[in-house]
Amino acid sequence: MDKKTDTLSGNFLAAGIRSNPNEAKSAVFVSGLGWEISPDAWQYLIGNRPDPLHLQLAHDCDPKRYLSVPKTIKFMSKQDRLAVNAAGRAFASAALDLKEQKDSCGLFMTVGYIPFKQEEAERICRYSQENHQFSMSKFSTEAYDNINPLLAFACLPNMPAYHLSANFDIQGEYFLTYPGTAQFYLALSEAVERLQNGDLKRAIVGSVSDQCNFLVENHLQKYYFGKSPAAADVAAFMILERTSPALKGSGQVRINLLSLDTQYTTENLRPQYAPPKFHLGPAELPMLLNAFAHHQKGRFVHYCQSETHAFESTWEVI
Repeated sequence: MDKKTDTLSGNFLAAGIRSNPNEAKSAVFVSGLGWEISPDAWQYLIGNRPDPLHLQLAHDCDPKRYLSVPKTIKFMSKQDRLAVNAAGRAFASAALDLKEQKDSCGLFMTVGYIPFKQEEAERICRYSQENHQFSMSKFSTEAYDNINPLLAFACLPNMPAYHLSANFDIQGEYFLTYPGTAQFYLALSEAVERLQNGDLKRAIVGSVSDQCNFLVENHLQKYYFGKSPAAADVAAFMILERTSPALKGSGQVRINLLSLDTQYTTENLRPQYAPPKFHLGPAELPMLLNAFAHHQKGRFVHYCQSETHAFESTWEVI
């Protein structure tokens, strides 16, 4: 995050939910939740598998039931499939009529690090060499001609947002960012601001990460200096709506957003929240909120920090 982005986000949070606790409880609520993650990882998150070792964290799914044009599945990568299924489950959980979404619903999401198939990467490297050195000429001709052109759709980080928009007819405002939990808080704050201002009636907010991938795993090992936790394939979304007097007693409110806060120094920080034993990427907050709401009620607090900032949100599961 650049300094300008941090400042803008901080100004909003300082003047928003956190500074008005009397109205915070009724400002924004969650009406639906949806996720895609491996069965092993889900059982661990909800407390049925106490040992995080030997979990199957790779995961894929079939999104055909949510596709408006089934043939488009050939253009979809794994993270596209995960995102569409998780978003579809969130909309179904909120019992929303997708035909009535259109301009009233916005899309706010974070996409994880860009994955790429190892065999395709090795093929590109092989055809891009001349005298055992990289050749731009070879890369732009032989290598380019020897790969499936549909890979261009599979590795673009904005494609999950496109597939959500196209299949659920989301035509409202959108905000897309990359690639971690701190960036997800920026997407969340943007969605909350739009809802509070009355720009949108509802927003789908979430994240997706294809992390059981050689390129992503290589990056995480470098980032964590060779001590990276195992990473899961995951997508998690929530439907946020602005609370109205009519909704308060309707039973539709499932989770209230109580606070959304950013700190500006690394001094006197709260004790760091202990994340799960495997990496959930930018989907950490919505995925853990999904798991908590599955079998508990009460307050859920999530905390994360970047090198310079800390982020915290508090939710009340009803």
